[in-house]
Amino acid sequence: SADIWSGKVIRSTAGAFSLIPLYSQISEAELFSFLRRNSINSFALTGNGETELANIDLSKPHAWLVGNEAGGLSESMMNQSDNRVSIPMSDGVESLNAAMAAGICCFASFTSHKIKP
Repeated sequence: SADIWSGKVIRSTAGAFSLIPLYSQISEAELFSFLRRNSINSFALTGNGETELANIDLSKPHAWLVGNEAGGLSESMMNQSDNRVSIPMSDGVESLNAAMAAGICCFASFTSHKIKP
């Protein structure tokens, strides 16, 4: 629920803020239209995704869809996404908070382009 344009948020990115395109206050229809028009895969992050993070192709342009901790993503957003993705966790662990989950996914995206087998 933080404002992505607040000074604290901008400072916390350590300069990366200007390197990543950010969009706010756009409708769901505008979002998915943009993604499809630009051939960007959309991955809905959810605790019960059909595909684990390690098993998705991150080599092509993609966007992570992350909901809040209380309600997650809407069914509509999950249904329109290209894939529902989960992060594997140990037994007894219910979920990660949204920021932690998004960080793990962004790191996976980053390393998929920097480290080649």
